[in-house]
Amino acid sequence: MPPQRATIIGLGLSGALLALSLRRYSSTIPTIYELRPSPSTLGGAINLTPPVSRILDSLGLLAAAKEIAFETKEIGIFSLLSGAKIGALPFTDVESGHTSLRIERALLLGLLIRALEEAGVNVMFGKRLEDVREVDEGRVVAVFADGGEVESKVLFGCDGIHSLVRGAYVEPDRKATYSGLSSAYGFAASPKG
Repeated sequence: MPPQRATIIGLGLSGALLALSLRRYSSTIPTIYELRPSPSTLGGAINLTPPVSRILDSLGLLAAAKEIAFETKEIGIFSLLSGAKIGALPFTDVESGHTSLRIERALLLGLLIRALEEAGVNVMFGKRLEDVREVDEGRVVAVFADGGEVESKVLFGCDGIHSLVRGAYVEPDRKATYSGLSSAYGFAASPKG
């Protein structure tokens, strides 16, 4: 039986990690279709929790990620009045020892793109998804704005909060809305000791 093909919409962090995982742990051949004409990312630094560090480790990418990241072993809680440390939240997985990593999104995406190239994963740029439809049982077709179509066994929507996959196929009536909640925090290096 020939290997399955998978269509991944979106070359963000989740799309890249999914493609790398499929190449490493299955016979599935993924192809990533990205809306933008070249690799790009929005946003600044992000915090990768220990489970993400574990995923990077399983893909052989943790050491390279640590070279371009700051390791976060705990979040210190400090008094605004005195500046004294009053507590800490551990950011280390007790069982695996994996820590959190604070990393620039663009640097991480660059690392993942190099890994995709090494793994032989095709990335097609400038491919705007217009529609998704099921054909034969167990097959799906992605239709692109340029008239191109691609048929595969599975299609993954890794195209973010305003997902075209979700809008065209999964939940067409559901729109992203602001919940009214936000979070602000910062990270700073602490002296050793």
